[in-house]
Amino acid sequence: MKKKTMFILICILFITGFTFKVPPVRALLRDQTISTVAEKDTYVNSYEPSSNYGAEDHTIAGDFLTSYEAESYFFFSFSDKPNNYTEAEISLYCGLSDILRNVSICLIEEQWEEFSMNWTNKPSKGTEIASLLITQTDIYKLNVTNYIAGRNNISICVYIKSVNDVDKNVVITSREGYFSPESAPQLIWTYPENAEITVTSPTSSSIWVDSDSYSIQWTSIGKIEDVKIELYNGTTFVENLTSVYGYTENDGEYNFYISPTDHYKGRNYRIKISDYDDPNVFAYSDNFSINVGSGTIAVYQPSNSDSWHQGSSHTIRWNTTGTIINVDIEIYKGGTLKQSIDDRSNFGFYSWSIDSESEPGTDWRVKVINSDNSSQYDWSEYFEIIPALGPPIPGYNSYIILNLIFIISIIAIRKIKK
Repeated sequence: MKKKTMFILICILFITGFTFKVPPVRALLRDQTISTVAEKDTYVNSYEPSSNYGAEDHTIAGDFLTSYEAESYFFFSFSDKPNNYTEAEISLYCGLSDILRNVSICLIEEQWEEFSMNWTNKPSKGTEIASLLITQTDIYKLNVTNYIAGRNNISICVYIKSVNDVDKNVVITSREGYFSPESAPQLIWTYPENAEITVTSPTSSSIWVDSDSYSIQWTSIGKIEDVKIELYNGTTFVENLTSVYGYTENDGEYNFYISPTDHYKGRNYRIKISDYDDPNVFAYSDNFSINVGSGTIAVYQPSNSDSWHQGSSHTIRWNTTGTIINVDIEIYKGGTLKQSIDDRSNFGFYSWSIDSESEPGTDWRVKVINSDNSSQYDWSEYFEIIPALGPPIPGYNSYIILNLIFIISIIAIRKIKK
């Protein structure tokens, strides 16, 4: 029983630890839209019953030259219809003066051609599906969700009944004349989608250092065109990395240069990436380090065969792995710290000048430590410090040289006499 209880506790701790390690993600099920511009549009009028206006930048509905009528026609295909749509709307940009218009909209079941239809051959009006009150120049939307089933397209006629508004008309922007995507005559589909961002780099093992560029990477689900990328230190906002334009294209990668002038240093940095158009969709990276090195150290000089004189200079040498940026060097005799050299660049060597007063002995050694993580270090082998060489006797070297010259001269004279 005790073993079983212990196993359950270990499992709970493991699952809990994994859960808290997962970086924060804000995924949403949200409504998304996609639109299709009218495939055909035109208008007809009774004043010129044989004329065609399929190429005009506008259509007209209502009064035409006081005693004549005009009607607008729009045709939309379903080529972009999502399978899971929840709503379908027709959007029209309608313009007028300050007089109200009450327009009627009906279905058109017959076929018609944009560049050959006129008042004489126009199709018959079908079921009236809506009436819109046009109060100002604006975009007006008509819900046609109930008329989509069983169809591959939808066609409508916009007109003003003579009993409602006399001597009035509405000008509607056509597919040839729209001035912005929103002003185009279009069929707008609404559908639910999962929107999610996942930051894949940096990770918890990432270590970034000054004067280098690093690739921020992510994946996304749903329609996300642009993203904003921000740097945090824990929960504290540091800066918007996409501050030039406020956003960057959602292509899954962004390069970030670590400038030495920003003085970043720490272990709890995070990258936050959010949908620029919907900040409710975002994700954080794992915590990672900037200018905080990590790795292993191996000291190989001095070694136990080294005997260094008091007052002399020698090179301490070591190798490292990982990204150790700076090191601390400590000199010990036995268990006593004798000298400390802090925060030196990790070049792998350091020229050490031994104090002339250092106590001779065979129990000296060097410790090299990662300045950013004191748990990462290595010791040299024990080495020896021996007394300094004595100072030369004044004139001693000259005396030896003169004696050598004298001896050589005597030998040479003897050889000549023989």
